[in-house]
Amino acid sequence: MEGYFSGPDRTKYYFKDLGERIRREYPHLVGEHIFEQLDALGVREPFEQGRTPMQLPFSFSDTV
Repeated sequence: MEGYFSGPDRTKYYFKDLGERIRREYPHLVGEHIFEQLDALGVREPFEQGRTPMQLPFSFSDTV
């Protein structure tokens, strides 16, 4: 099963997609903690208000 978190509106944010965006848009954040990556991608609020049904990686860029 692919890792993801759901925002409060039930939108699914897949770890792999977030990692690909980090590598493409913010390469300087590759390997950094997910909170820095969530902030850069502008999805920290949906993350904090949503639900994560599986274990989070340290860094989304590690899931690509």
